[in-house]
Amino acid sequence: MVTTNILATSVVAALFAVMPSNDEHGATMSVNPDPLTEGGTATISYSDPSKANQTITIDIDNGMRRKPKKATVTIQLDENGEGATSWAVPGWQMANFNAPGVAEQSVLISPSS
Repeated sequence: MVTTNILATSVVAALFAVMPSNDEHGATMSVNPDPLTEGGTATISYSDPSKANQTITIDIDNGMRRKPKKATVTIQLDENGEGATSWAVPGWQMANFNAPGVAEQSVLISPSS
């Protein structure tokens, strides 16, 4: 019985350690439009009241292992912890957006016409 309880506790602890989190403070991020268009502009919005008046960094990558491409943007958050920035969409097939306290967001990029 003791072994079962220890094992169950270990499994639960491991699950919580690897589960993605939207941060206990309610961090959110959005990327628009979806899908993006090569040569167009993306608007990246971020909100987290616990980070009010701070600057946050968003890392962007193309998700490729052989020829990785990366970009970084920063957003200055206001007194409510909200902010947005623009990003010029490159000729990638997709973009992965990573910001503090939110799950990675992947957005397809359509070729320009």
